[in-house]
Amino acid sequence: MLPPTILGCLSFIILQFTTTLSAQQTLTLDDAATSIILSGTSTFHDWEMPLQEGRSSGSATFAFSEDGLTQLTGLQVQIEAEGLKSNRKGMNKDAYAALNTEEFPYLTFELAEVNKIERQADGYLVDVSGDLTISGVTKTVDLQATCTTDGQQRVTCDGSYSLDMTDYGVTPPKTMLGIVKAGKEVTVDYRAVLIAN
Repeated sequence: MLPPTILGCLSFIILQFTTTLSAQQTLTLDDAATSIILSGTSTFHDWEMPLQEGRSSGSATFAFSEDGLTQLTGLQVQIEAEGLKSNRKGMNKDAYAALNTEEFPYLTFELAEVNKIERQADGYLVDVSGDLTISGVTKTVDLQATCTTDGQQRVTCDGSYSLDMTDYGVTPPKTMLGIVKAGKEVTVDYRAVLIAN
């Protein structure tokens, strides 16, 4: 049997080690604080469709240590396609038809792999790969966001992602007998806020 002094030292080392291990925390998407804006161009004017409140859900599991955010697992986000609304009813109708929202009412993203979490002066650069599903078509995409933390109770991630809607089988909508046609390139700007339950 080890002498009491050695046992005491070992216990202290183990205690110190376990306190520095990452603690996992599952956070839920705060729909009211989250902002998602889909924007693009057309032959007539630029446009944007902000996501309306009450139309998004999701969660993510983060690991924290004394040094801050260390790991991300289990990220998934779902938004209602018809929760994206411009100030033009006609445009909304055409966009929903192009997205085939009757058959595919949701747009989703599910984490596949974390490529990098890097601490920076203004927070953390988080680089991930995951499955983005639009109109029933799923593509693997790479997303980057700048994330800040408030202890282990709140994580806010800001990012932007551009995509070609035709990659998802979505034909850019037309209006006025085809005179006005939306561009196939769209940008998603987002601020995702996740909070402890």
